[in-house]
Amino acid sequence: MIKAVIFDRDGTLIRYVPYLSQVQQVEFYPGVMAACQQLSDLSVQLFIATNQSGIGRGYYSIDDYMLIEQFIEDAFRNHGIQIQKTLFSPYHPTAGVGKFLKASNCRKPNPGMIHTIMTDFELDTSAVVMVGDSTVDIQAAQNAGVKSALVRTGLGGKSESQVYPDFIGDTLLDVVKNFIVPMV
Repeated sequence: MIKAVIFDRDGTLIRYVPYLSQVQQVEFYPGVMAACQQLSDLSVQLFIATNQSGIGRGYYSIDDYMLIEQFIEDAFRNHGIQIQKTLFSPYHPTAGVGKFLKASNCRKPNPGMIHTIMTDFELDTSAVVMVGDSTVDIQAAQNAGVKSALVRTGLGGKSESQVYPDFIGDTLLDVVKNFIVPMV
């Protein structure tokens, strides 16, 4: 029985913009709010886990990122949807600058962010689905031992032939209706 869904952010919930750094660049995909509302109505907890190497590369600051995170969480809240927690990884193993230049277990495809959510919210691997648009999202799910779904939005169309998720959907609403809801 699914109790929690962890979403990638860029390319999954919002349009993929490389190194998105301004609130004005945020555009939710059609159907995202409806999909998340369905899950919320079924008491499924919602989370976001996002790689943000743009911070580590020096393209934008943590403060810039936090404004975007707040904007996104507020948009969900305004639709009556609660995001339980958002986690981000600012690190990059080769392109990071200063303290951000390191390999990190929290950077997808590593499972650190998923494990943190599961520990903090006392979730079993059988109760969690990771939804994303890229190979690293699906690999992170597999590395954490949770179910995975790939959306064809963002980088999903390019990633589809490179990974083997439990489900592939055209949109987030497709994933929710045809994969997650039947398991709740």
